[in-house]
Amino acid sequence: MGLFDAPYVDPDEAERICNCAAHRELAYQAATKSLVLLKNDGLLPLDMKKIKTFAVIGPNAAGIHLGGYSADPGHAVSVLEGVRQKVGSR
Repeated sequence: MGLFDAPYVDPDEAERICNCAAHRELAYQAATKSLVLLKNDGLLPLDMKKIKTFAVIGPNAAGIHLGGYSADPGHAVSVLEGVRQKVGSR
């Protein structure tokens, strides 16, 4: 981003390109290719025909916790919201 270059970075340009669709797609691709399932005893993928209920619990279920220096990630989905989006009212 050139934050420490002289002349300093243009804040408007940084705002325009940070968290753009191309960067989100790249982050998504990196996340899907780097995911490691340590152990799967047949639980995943969840079979919604067999599972009547399940819970997403814990202090971080509804929170967005991404790294970096920004308190506003611009685009993020919590674990709880992701599950809700996937299973809907089921």
